[in-house]
Amino acid sequence: MKKNIVGLSLRFFSTNKFITLTSIIGVILSVSLIISMTLFAFNAKQTLKDEVSKMYGEMDLSVGYENGSQKIIDKHFVENLHLNKNIEQISSVLVSQIKLGTSDSKASFYTVGVNNDNLSKSRYHFTRNIKKNELIVNKGLAESLGVKVGDHLQSEGKDFKLVETIEDLNSTGIAPNILLISHDTLQNSIAKKFRKNIEATYILIKAKNGTDKLSLANEIKKKEKDLRIDIAEEDPFLKSNIESLSIFIVVLSFLTMIVTSLLIVSNFEMFLYKYKNQFAIMRSIGATGRQLFSIVLLQSFFITSIGSILGLGFAMFSNQYLLGLA
Repeated sequence: MKKNIVGLSLRFFSTNKFITLTSIIGVILSVSLIISMTLFAFNAKQTLKDEVSKMYGEMDLSVGYENGSQKIIDKHFVENLHLNKNIEQISSVLVSQIKLGTSDSKASFYTVGVNNDNLSKSRYHFTRNIKKNELIVNKGLAESLGVKVGDHLQSEGKDFKLVETIEDLNSTGIAPNILLISHDTLQNSIAKKFRKNIEATYILIKAKNGTDKLSLANEIKKKEKDLRIDIAEEDPFLKSNIESLSIFIVVLSFLTMIVTSLLIVSNFEMFLYKYKNQFAIMRSIGATGRQLFSIVLLQSFFITSIGSILGLGFAMFSNQYLLGLA
């Protein structure tokens, strides 16, 4: 009997190709729409996370004193941070202005003294290790100065070799024109000018996995109330974008589920309506309600299975290839 029901269900497909095809297409569209919106949501969130990584690199927190504060970051401050069990890595960064050019024409540029570690490299997007008499500038500044990698530049009586140019940093929250030199070189320069032994203007911090960044920031700030602590994940612009995106995804997912549910339901209603004459004939020759239900269930199962598989394949193909062509 089961064989007869399965065979009868399949014969319905062969004699009603158009109804079967439109029903499968309806399921394909519904499944593709749901999967496409899900992939869109994941891709959009990943894009924002990549933007955070692009702006801040591997750092989780940036710690420094507020502008106007008389306090400075010294070695004792850095040593205390090293003792914090929730901190995996720190990197000292100095910020100043130095003059670049010949004695006839000198201009001051935003200058950052960095160490050759992953935190600094990912934050400022350079790859070469900077030695004592070497520097790195962004491409825009290199073009305006008319220099290229390997050339030498004069700065405050010292000769520096340009060892790398980095992309212009307009979208990373850093000054567009930037000059990178070694931390020790800038530290010595500041010490000579201002008679101050400053360890850092601010410190990049990478927290250990599983550490709550906000709790870590509060813990550090308890010891020094004048500190300014920026958390990469709490960037106002990116955070507002993520919150807006989350709301948009929830609303869009709800609407997508309603549309696809209505599409599938209306499709199967049409499917059953087209079969009403065949079901009436089968009932008149002695078919039971349970047998008719089994036939409908099998047909629905076949249509849904085929449509879901094809819909999944279409959605994955679209995400993999069609988006790549856009």
